[in-house]
Amino acid sequence: MKEEFVVLLGACPRLNRQTYCAYLFMERCMFGRQMEKEQIIGFLLQPAQDFDVLPIIGPHESHDDHGHHQGLIDSASAAIFVIDLAGGDGGEERRFRSSMRRRAHGESKIIIISRTERHSALGTVPPLRLRAPCREKLWYLFKALSFGGADPEERPEIGKTRREDLPATGTGTQPACNIMARILQVVAPLLLLLLRTGLRELLSPTTTIDHQPSEGAANGGGTTTGGGEVLLHPLVLVPGLTCSELETRLTDAYRPSVPRCGAMKGKGWFGLWANCSDLPVHHYVQCFIEQMTLVYDPAANDYRNLPGVETRVRVFGSSRGFQRNPEHTTWCFEVLRHELEKAGYRDGDTLFAAQYDLRYAPPVPGQSSEVFSRYFRRLTRLIEDASEKNENKKVILFGHSFGGMVALEFVRSTPMSWRDRYIKHLILVAPVLAEGLVQTLQYFVSGSDLMYIPTVTQLALTLRPMWRSFESSIVSFPSPAVFGDRPLVVTARRNYSAYDVEDLLADIGFGAGVEPFTRRAVPKMSSFQAPMVPTTCINGVGNNDTPEQLVYWDGDFDAEPEIAYGDGDNTINLISMLAFDEKMRRQPEQNKLYKSIKLHGAEHGTIVTEDWALKRVMQEILEANRI
Repeated sequence: MKEEFVVLLGACPRLNRQTYCAYLFMERCMFGRQMEKEQIIGFLLQPAQDFDVLPIIGPHESHDDHGHHQGLIDSASAAIFVIDLAGGDGGEERRFRSSMRRRAHGESKIIIISRTERHSALGTVPPLRLRAPCREKLWYLFKALSFGGADPEERPEIGKTRREDLPATGTGTQPACNIMARILQVVAPLLLLLLRTGLRELLSPTTTIDHQPSEGAANGGGTTTGGGEVLLHPLVLVPGLTCSELETRLTDAYRPSVPRCGAMKGKGWFGLWANCSDLPVHHYVQCFIEQMTLVYDPAANDYRNLPGVETRVRVFGSSRGFQRNPEHTTWCFEVLRHELEKAGYRDGDTLFAAQYDLRYAPPVPGQSSEVFSRYFRRLTRLIEDASEKNENKKVILFGHSFGGMVALEFVRSTPMSWRDRYIKHLILVAPVLAEGLVQTLQYFVSGSDLMYIPTVTQLALTLRPMWRSFESSIVSFPSPAVFGDRPLVVTARRNYSAYDVEDLLADIGFGAGVEPFTRRAVPKMSSFQAPMVPTTCINGVGNNDTPEQLVYWDGDFDAEPEIAYGDGDNTINLISMLAFDEKMRRQPEQNKLYKSIKLHGAEHGTIVTEDWALKRVMQEILEANRI
């Protein structure tokens, strides 16, 4: 019964209620109770010992002076209680436990809601402490509830409302803002009737600011945002994972598994991951898998090619040197490059690209990486040359998806004096970061078809051994600090959380991955340094098809899992985006330089191809040129 309940609860879609998904913006940074919601869900999904108690301590909406409780699920085998405790005497803990032992049965869950810190002692797990929103957040909350948005650029009427107009409510609470906002929502339309038609239309609330606009509302971009010519700074693009082409050269040390894989030995450089359509035509898929495979070197704590296989990026520096996927011809910055050229950028003059070997991952301080050390030196020279070529202007560094991780770690690796001299702005679009995402577990367990090869049947399983050898495949596993104890992989035998990845690797038959995971990936999860340069992070949200939990009920890891979905950009989980925002804003100096934008309805790949989302991306690039 326990396992069925966990699967049932985990598979239930997240409801699109206002309290969860009407995210508010403060300087274009989303805030709310998403992290708290995820912690509560994780508590409910954990197996219970007798009965588990989660205290939620802090301000909340109920002002009832008398405690009350509600039984949400009550059966012969399990129960869930939500209890709202008021004040009380010192004997309440004894009476509470006695009462719950009589009423609770089987594996029961109890959630206590209280404003009193004393009640945290009733918990069997660490309490969830709620903090009252600061007055700044209440101010934006009031405006968002009243006007349908809190961005003064999108909702100009709120700029006329003073912060001092926020109702004084003693402590200042969210319910007070809700009440005043509802009153204003009722009264405002009546007041608007007294205005002239043009002014009435200007001040009338419209749709919320973070949603995808209606068809035809978005333009493909342009050279300006707000008038005036933009003086362009050099721009360097760092692409997503599969966009960089690779060449290989086979030496005498190479020992092919079959003779045809050694046919190119001694014949110089040739395209390996270049035109993916050529691989099946030349019956080279098996050789491609073999020659792309990496080997972990425990002595050096680094990754290497197979002996006798040398690789290099085919094109470096040009924004036209990207892999083309015949299934997705607009991927890999094709559309973005056209928009940048319309804005005045020119390849090799003001527009550049920094392709990298997709199999490796950028190191954090204290780690070595022979491949990325060379890459970082090369990228440093590219940025310095681009600046010199453009009258010593600073450079805008733009990273999408895995390229966001590469760009961020590169900036972190440079001396502060160099950043001040050469980096104008860091723009991260849908970045894959150390906070992790559930989809990477799916790719590692079941295989990935990101590296598209036409006509290959069961592509994900065919490429899985190669994919598992890549360092890039493990560095964005879900971080325990973000995902906690919630089950991410579910089987009939056991569940796996972010804390159980080593067990999962062993159970899927890849115990060889435990050491590189613990020595290469885990340090990345716990290492965070703010880039300390102006940074804009753009993410898509509101896509409730983002994997949150993988169910392999019969333990067949070769089969496609049943997937429970939640919010995100259909690849990166919302909770990871919020965790990164929190880290960036936790450092006061970086907070002044940080801007977070959430585009409702934008997806991970198409955020740089769809007109409406690309328009916003272009706006931020051009804005970075102006600042």
